[in-house]
Amino acid sequence: MTSTQQAPVAASLRWRAVLLAAVAACAACGIVYELALLTLSASLDGGGIVATSLIVAGYIAALGAGALLVKPLLARAAITFITVEVLLGIVGGLSAAALYVTFAFIGGSLWVLALGTALIGGLVGAEVPLLMTLLQSGRVAEATDTGRTLANLTAADYLGALLGGLSWPFVLLPHLGMIRGAAATGIVNLVAAAVVSVFLLRRVVGVRQLVTALGALTAALGLLVTLLAGARGIETTSRQRLYTDPIIAYRHTAYQEIVVTRRGDDLRLYLDGGLQFATVDEYRYSESLVYPALGSGARSVLVLGGGDGLAARELLRQPGVQQIVQVELDPAVVELARTTMRGANGGSLDDPRVHVVIDDAMSWLRGPGRGPSMRSSPTCPTRTRPCWPACIRPSSTRWPPVHWPRRTDGGAGGQPVLDADRVLAHGVVGAGRGVRGDALPRLCAHVR
Repeated sequence: MTSTQQAPVAASLRWRAVLLAAVAACAACGIVYELALLTLSASLDGGGIVATSLIVAGYIAALGAGALLVKPLLARAAITFITVEVLLGIVGGLSAAALYVTFAFIGGSLWVLALGTALIGGLVGAEVPLLMTLLQSGRVAEATDTGRTLANLTAADYLGALLGGLSWPFVLLPHLGMIRGAAATGIVNLVAAAVVSVFLLRRVVGVRQLVTALGALTAALGLLVTLLAGARGIETTSRQRLYTDPIIAYRHTAYQEIVVTRRGDDLRLYLDGGLQFATVDEYRYSESLVYPALGSGARSVLVLGGGDGLAARELLRQPGVQQIVQVELDPAVVELARTTMRGANGGSLDDPRVHVVIDDAMSWLRGPGRGPSMRSSPTCPTRTRPCWPACIRPSSTRWPPVHWPRRTDGGAGGQPVLDADRVLAHGVVGAGRGVRGDALPRLCAHVR
């Protein structure tokens, strides 16, 4: 093969590689948009199995609808692809902000959620036929093997979906939040489309069409950059509309949304929108939680959950308690308990008798020599609606069985187990028996 023959082939391979990279980027953006809607729906409405299933099923159905609707436009695949990416970047980038603002100011966001899911799914579904057409076009890539082209396209699409699925919970959501994370994803989407336009499609479309496409991409980028800059103000204003009292602390972690409000002497903690305690009356269940189960002579106590420190506060008031092991999944709850909520819990988590462990209760109890055998009902805190899956897993699984020395001081069932948020409807339940009634995954067990 001569050098003149090698040059077009090398250029074709470079074009194909860039286009497949764009496929991966667009697939990552598409899955992030949907994860953002799912996350925001869970934070605002509680999520629920039904809502999650409908969103996922609606998204998959919209993918198929988008692939069908784009068929008449495949003859103009290049300019249609740019148009689809501009629309997808705008709709996806604005989706989280639109859902949040609608819920905060109007109160009903189901129609926004359904519309966003349908539009995003339809636009993402249109991408694959368009990209397949571009990859098979001799003007972009000299692909003669349709099966190999489809394999490359599918692999890039699924790899991008994997990257998007990992980037949302581990990068975008913790560091940018829902609104800014979706806006940043929209910017990535538009940049990928711009790269395809400049480096690959300039020989396919006319100069006027290319300039128009780049102008639309630039305008969309400007819109999302503006949203990115003002997202904190939008989110703060909208969030405050959801709570009666002024918000004094907010965290959004990989596990939950944490909000602390204060009005006068009334400090309140909310997790994913559910009230956990209010200082004006929390003593009623904090005291009832601890005192009936301790018995006499309690020395070492294990608390699973209860990262607000209220249970530990009550335990420290007992003269015989020498050690408390506090296992809490979310370090942000512990950080707020030691700062913002310190007045409510009396600084209990900083007491030298309290050892705080940041770990999943199930994982920690699987360690050698830990935890009684117990179960609890899959019921979410302070909610009557169906559980979000994150609440079901830790509370519906049987705790690992461990043999503990039996108490002889009159404690209930040898090792009493109780709810760490409120008194169980059926009272204190012994270790090894199912926790009945309105039980939560937070449990406190006297272990020695």
